[in-house]
Amino acid sequence: MVGAQEAVSPIAGARHALDRAVELLADRQSPDYPNSIKESISAVEAVVKKVTGQGTLGAGLGKLESVGVTIHPALKGAWSKMYGWASDADGIRHAGIEAANADQALAKYVLVTCSAFVSYLIEEGRKTGLLQ
Repeated sequence: MVGAQEAVSPIAGARHALDRAVELLADRQSPDYPNSIKESISAVEAVVKKVTGQGTLGAGLGKLESVGVTIHPALKGAWSKMYGWASDADGIRHAGIEAANADQALAKYVLVTCSAFVSYLIEEGRKTGLLQ
């Protein structure tokens, strides 16, 4: 996750979201797993927004190819579903997942997965000249 945090430094919103996700997960006194998950997803959304100019992760995923970032359709579909999971009426972004359902294992999984995708998108964005 440190690699993703360093790579995302030029994208302030993404850096803040990853830092906050780590803080919320690592708080030994009062961990906040649902908000850690939300911040992790927000980091991906911030990078996609920077690369595509789209306001949401869902819209941005559809624009990646048109700006020169080609990802396998199955990977794009997986991220679309991840965003759907986080954004539906019962999703984490709408306070639908209770703290009991969003445990440390899930928060850690989402943070690691989102950090990896952030790193991937940044590298692909640099290859195409969209990011410095």
